[in-house]
Amino acid sequence: RTLSEASAAAAAAVASSSTNDESGSDADANANVDAHAATCRAHHKLQEALRRYFRLRSSVPSTRFANKVAIDCGAAPGGWTQCLLDCGVSAAYAVDPAELDPSVSAAEGAIHLKETIESAIPKLTGRGVVADLWVSDMCLHDTGDQVRYLLDARDAGLVREGTFFVLTLKCNRGHSDDTFDTNAERIVRDTLLLATTTTTTTTGAAAEEEEEDK
Repeated sequence: RTLSEASAAAAAAVASSSTNDESGSDADANANVDAHAATCRAHHKLQEALRRYFRLRSSVPSTRFANKVAIDCGAAPGGWTQCLLDCGVSAAYAVDPAELDPSVSAAEGAIHLKETIESAIPKLTGRGVVADLWVSDMCLHDTGDQVRYLLDARDAGLVREGTFFVLTLKCNRGHSDDTFDTNAERIVRDTLLLATTTTTTTTGAAAEEEEEDK
């Protein structure tokens, strides 16, 4: 090759490498943005639940749970853990086999247990941990397991009388849509029998009307 040909080939290789690096960087950046967005959405969900419970006009103050110990079940990507830290807890045990957002895992007071809550309960009990707060946003096949895990923690001494808890109950319909619809229709029908005034409504009826409007 001539010197000019070699230079051109080298320049093309550098340009190609740069393009690939930029594509990889863009993909990594997009993934980080998505993870951060998910963390923010989760943070706001718990923040709103706490704000409504305590009937606050603005965000929950950082002194609300000062020096308390919290357990966050199904913590990834870490929005609820961050919210608990923002509310003043001294230690937030984030229980989830999945990774936390780096900003959360690096936060002071965040302790990530990369395992399920079932395996974490005896380990936390063995460490002498007693939770002042128990929050869970886990997506479970059986919604009733949310309560079962809380009761298991109580029986193990991990939670106690006065422990504040927040549970998300996610009703997965799955393959039982027909049964779900039949039961829901019956409940709405039976409830409507009690609707004897024009100011009475039901959640089921309201939800159905909203879907039809869409």
